[in-house]
Amino acid sequence: MVCFGNALIILVLALVIMGCNVDETAVVLTEANDGGIVNVSKGDEVVVILAGTESVGDHWEVAETDESRLPLVNSSYTTSGDAPGSPGKFRFQFNAVATGEVHLRLRDIFRGSEVTDTFTVTIRIS
Repeated sequence: MVCFGNALIILVLALVIMGCNVDETAVVLTEANDGGIVNVSKGDEVVVILAGTESVGDHWEVAETDESRLPLVNSSYTTSGDAPGSPGKFRFQFNAVATGEVHLRLRDIFRGSEVTDTFTVTIRIS
């Protein structure tokens, strides 16, 4: 019984440590922030997550940012399923490296030509 108790404590500690590995300075933006103003601190990570379906030609891309204040660090796409047409999420990671105001705009391009949606937010970095 003591071994089981020790194993349980170790498991709980491991889960707590893994959970603490999340960057606490990340500011996550979604469709709900479209058209808004967001205040962040210099050094914060800003992550934009937008829904889309890449397998049917849907593709979000950065249309406007100030690279001297809010450069794009990484972008990725993850799907929620393996079937063709499964929806997913586009993720854009930016770093707030200098103070000021940035107009961030992303656009959803369908099959490489038609802009079908935009996401715009003003980010104030202090």
